[in-house]
Amino acid sequence: MLKETELRELGRELLRMRKEMRMTLEEVAEELGTDFRVISRYENGKAEIGALMYRKLVRLYEQRTKQNDLLQQVKNLSPTQRAALEALISSMKAG
Repeated sequence: MLKETELRELGRELLRMRKEMRMTLEEVAEELGTDFRVISRYENGKAEIGALMYRKLVRLYEQRTKQNDLLQQVKNLSPTQRAALEALISSMKAG
C-alpha cells in the first residue's frame, strides 16, 4: 500500500500525463471502460490505483503520444508529400 504522499505524487503525475495528452477525464474513463470519477480519484491521490489500471493508463498515454507524434509529422509534410500520402491512403482504402 502506498503512503499518502506517494499517492498524491502518483496522482499529480497521472494528471500531468493526461493534460499533456489533452484528454478530459471523461475521454480517459471511456477509453478504459470506467467512470471519470475513478480517474479523478486517482489523480487527486484519493484512491490507490491497481497495477492493471496503471498499465492501461500508461498504454493509453503511450498510444496517444505516438498518434500525436504521427499527426505532427503529417502536418510537417510538404504539399507534394501530403498529396502522395493521401493518394496512398486512398488506394489502400479502395484495394
